[in-house]
Amino acid sequence: MKVLIFDLEIYENDIFDIMASYIKNITIYKTNNKEKFLDKLKSDEYILLIIDVSTITGEYVFEEATTLNEKHNILVLSNTLTYNSDLSCKECSLKYNRKLLLKPLQASVLLNYIQNYDKLSCKYSIASNDIKEILEEVMKQFVFYTYKKDEAKIYLLEKNSNIKELISIIDLLNIHNIQYIIENDDINLII
Repeated sequence: MKVLIFDLEIYENDIFDIMASYIKNITIYKTNNKEKFLDKLKSDEYILLIIDVSTITGEYVFEEATTLNEKHNILVLSNTLTYNSDLSCKECSLKYNRKLLLKPLQASVLLNYIQNYDKLSCKYSIASNDIKEILEEVMKQFVFYTYKKDEAKIYLLEKNSNIKELISIIDLLNIHNIQYIIENDDINLII
C-alpha cells in the first residue's frame, strides 16, 4: 500500500511514523512542500492521499489533487466540518472518495481509517442526514460556543461574541439545512 501525505506539521517520529510501524506492507511518502506533493502525485500511483486542509496551502494542495482526479481516495484532516463549504457532507460522499477526520487526531482512529479505508464510511456523511446527532462532537472544535442537545441550543460561553466562530457555526447550519433562530449570541435550533 502506498500512501502520500501532505501536512505542514510533519516532523520526525510524528504520528505517521509511529503508525507506519503498526501497518505491514505500507510505503509512506510525507511532505510539507506542495510542489513535491503534487509532483509525487503526478508521477506515481498512491492508494491513499492524506491531506491536512487546515491551512491555505493545504486547501490549495487538496484542490489540486481533486482537480487531477476527483476519485482519489483522500483522507481529509481538518479543524472544521465545513472544510469544503460548497458541499454538505452527504453531497461530498456521493461525489467523491473522501473521508474526513477532525483534528486533533486520535492515532487509533487514523490507523483504523488507513487500514480499512475501503470498508469504512465517513462518519460525518452518514450522520449528515441528521447532523444534530453529531453536533455535540462537532461543536468541540469551537472555543467560544457549546451545544446542549437536550435544549437544541448553541450557547455562547464568554461575554463577548466571537464573530468568526459564529459565522462558521451559521455556515455549518446552513450547509446542512438546519433551521435556527439567533437570540442575542445564542442559537436556537428549530427541530
